[in-house]
Amino acid sequence: MNPIAIAASGIKAAFDSIGVSANNVANSNTDGFRSGTAVFSEGADGGVSVNVRQSDAPGPAYLKNGKAAVASNTDLVQETASQISSKAMLSANLKVLKTVDEMRKKIIDILA
Repeated sequence: MNPIAIAASGIKAAFDSIGVSANNVANSNTDGFRSGTAVFSEGADGGVSVNVRQSDAPGPAYLKNGKAAVASNTDLVQETASQISSKAMLSANLKVLKTVDEMRKKIIDILA
């Protein structure tokens, strides 16, 4: 297991999750838009990968100019929580990279 590769996959997964959430928020006022969810799964060698699952739940129906319309099903509260979680994931993986770097420097100092 390579800790740098694992942390890098975690950083990529955090950015992918933020991207999915940003797309949902950007389209929250688009009629008929169905939000996506970042689904995390264990990747090769201990890393993490992300797949996007599109919601099949419709948004609320309303009248627009006398005709039925369906709003976006984006939940802005859920998106806020997702972005906070992704930020924490990013911070944790960056800390892993920093720790690995510090450990390698100490090993070099010991061996030198």
